[in-house]
Amino acid sequence: MDKEISQGLKAGVEILDSFMQSLAFVYTPISAGVGSGGTFAGGEFRREDRRLELHFRYSLGLVTYHVGNPALSHEDYMWCAPASIAPRAQNAFSSLRF
Repeated sequence: MDKEISQGLKAGVEILDSFMQSLAFVYTPISAGVGSGGTFAGGEFRREDRRLELHFRYSLGLVTYHVGNPALSHEDYMWCAPASIAPRAQNAFSSLRF
């Protein structure tokens, strides 16, 4: 696996790790390799049936929240999040709405 890819994912995990550990989530690498789009790595923070799944290629890619079987992409979450939870996130991309 490309060293830059693994270092990129590791840097992101380090940012989240102490917060996620305080909520009893544990990080585990889940995938790494080379696909049609290049080198990739992925991992997840897990607590019981809850997972925060992260994928990294040349930057952070897919982010998916899991509770049991249901899953929600980060993109869908941000579109649905009330303004009181994510006001800056909603306003930052308001010009992109159709």
